[in-house]
Amino acid sequence: MAEDKNRDQEQENQNPEQPEEKTAPGADPGEKPSGQEPGSTFQLDEIDFDKAYEELKAEIGPDTETREKILKVREEAKAEERHLEKVKRKNKTRWLRVLLFTLCIIAISVTLAATLMMGVTDILGMEKNENQVITVEVDRGVSADEIADLLGDAGVIRYPWLFKIVVKLDGVGDTFQAGKHDLYARASYSEIVAKLQEVPESDDVVEVLIKEGDNLYEIAQNLEQNGVCSAEEFIQEVNRNNFGFAFEQDVTANPLRFYRMEGYVFPDKYIFYKDDEPANVAKKIFANFEEKIAPYRAQIEQSGKTMEEIIIMASLIQAEAANDDQMAGIASVFYNRLNAPNQFPHLQTDPTILYVEEVIKPNSTVANQEMYDAYNTNVCNGLPVGPICNPGEAAIKAALKPENTNYFYFVHDTKTGEIYYASTYAEHQANCQKLGIPNA
Repeated sequence: MAEDKNRDQEQENQNPEQPEEKTAPGADPGEKPSGQEPGSTFQLDEIDFDKAYEELKAEIGPDTETREKILKVREEAKAEERHLEKVKRKNKTRWLRVLLFTLCIIAISVTLAATLMMGVTDILGMEKNENQVITVEVDRGVSADEIADLLGDAGVIRYPWLFKIVVKLDGVGDTFQAGKHDLYARASYSEIVAKLQEVPESDDVVEVLIKEGDNLYEIAQNLEQNGVCSAEEFIQEVNRNNFGFAFEQDVTANPLRFYRMEGYVFPDKYIFYKDDEPANVAKKIFANFEEKIAPYRAQIEQSGKTMEEIIIMASLIQAEAANDDQMAGIASVFYNRLNAPNQFPHLQTDPTILYVEEVIKPNSTVANQEMYDAYNTNVCNGLPVGPICNPGEAAIKAALKPENTNYFYFVHDTKTGEIYYASTYAEHQANCQKLGIPNA
């Protein structure tokens, strides 16, 4: 018996009973527990809240309070699920917008870069074809924009709009010449502009020289004699009309001025068309003045004087000087007198009297003593009412930068052109007697 009891005890030790697994209420005994696998990530959006609720309801039974709590938790969980879904949709939409915006920026950048490259190619003439010469005929009076369109239609340039911008920035549109121009296809803009500025060889054009010191009446006669336009019509045109140039704003309207634009015809060689309209001739002349006066704009402003005062003074200097070397000295005499109005109220320069006698009176239909006196520097105080001729660049420079002297008088040797200065009237009389000039 003892042996049998011991044997049974050994068998029990060798085969211990395994603990009995418990299953959740309502669960399939063969189904594995629904706990998380090691290393897995909890995903709220993977839970089936309806199924979980039904399982909990079956397990809890009829406990009303517990069911309400579970129901509340269920609604909160569903709300969180809806929020997550909304966030997902919002994130998806946001990234789609970012993608579309990025693609638009890339497309615009590529387009701009391509346009820029093609524009640079057109401006620099990188596609120039010297084997293809295109003849373009520019009519008189056409604008720079119309010429740009003409060049585009003819195939000389690819982008007329770009040529218009370049021409406006350079301010050369008014310098283009009418006539037939031979241009290379796709030539550079600089080459095209240079060609358009050349006057084509033609029997219809004439070169006219306007000299320093010419007055407007003499210039008008010169134009008529060369077959450019009527002298009378030219004077009427420049006296009555504005031409849109910046310097015209500095020309004051004064009823005592005989020729409104006297002084603003820059002495130079001009190429004109024969039998042209006076307006076209005037525009070419005044465009040249605008270009020539531009470098002196800053000096004029710094001088404390108006451009009109500088041109009037330059015209007096031009009329009095025998040569350019005398101009700064003559300017000093005039300015010294202007700066001492009590002692020298009048400039007393003879060319102003000659202007009244030789220009104003012969070309006036009625006498106007007030106008005569406004020009006569033996009568008027300070500067005359307007320029008496059209000064050149040297005279303008002298008006802006006179010599520093104490002279108040000067006189010329009529034979040699030599000039003699004096600080006092006694010295001036002595110079005049030396030169044989009476009544000084």
